Amino acid sequence: MPRGISALSRSQLLYRAGQLILLIGLAAALIIYAIAPAADLTPTPDDQRYIDQVERIGGKLQLAMIQFERWFAGLWHGSNLAFTLAALSIVAALVCFWLSVRFECDEVQPPQA
Repeated sequence: MPRGISALSRSQLLYRAGQLILLIGLAAALIIYAIAPAADLTPTPDDQRYIDQVERIGGKLQLAMIQFERWFAGLWHGSNLAFTLAALSIVAALVCFWLSVRFECDEVQPPQA
């Protein structure tokens, strides 16, 4: 009898899903890295003036929040997007692999009486 998708166990499905996520995610990251322009990170004089004003008006916490927001927004543009996608793909695949091992351990252990 041929083994179809229904014959696969949960651990095998999770392992294959992890492989697929890793393959597609890294391939997409490589394509994005190849075609995306590099991010322009050179500060302008207006940026320094803006930073000084924000620090004077809102304080150091407000300045830290704005810098965090700029950093986070920068993750989704240009070549940084490729690195973000690669990292997320690796993390998602590792979670699938870990769950696959956990389910495999559950399937192998004999039931306790």
